[in-house]
Amino acid sequence: MSDATHTPGPWVAEERVTGGPPDAGCGVIASDAELSISNPSRGIVAWASRSVSRTNEETIANARLIAAAPDLLAALRNSREYIQADFEGIRDPRENELLDEIAAAIKKAEGRA
Repeated sequence: MSDATHTPGPWVAEERVTGGPPDAGCGVIASDAELSISNPSRGIVAWASRSVSRTNEETIANARLIAAAPDLLAALRNSREYIQADFEGIRDPRENELLDEIAAAIKKAEGRA
């Protein structure tokens, strides 16, 4: 397992769209201690922009997906280890496909894709 170089989780998505055009959006912060994003110096790691073609609900959903990234990456790493250790090399072909998908997603998250 490689060491993470990203801001550690938990990440939390703001549950509302803030700001006005063209800067409207939904923030993602790197701590659950403060849920309001009124001060950008409090740990914003991402901003889901609210474009003209995007609803507030879609913008908030995008922020939630971004906020789940550290947990998803950890789950992928744990899944890879489990599948590799399971069955001592006797695998269903689908498990090999899953390992390839997992490896590709981890590489993308780590900037190695």
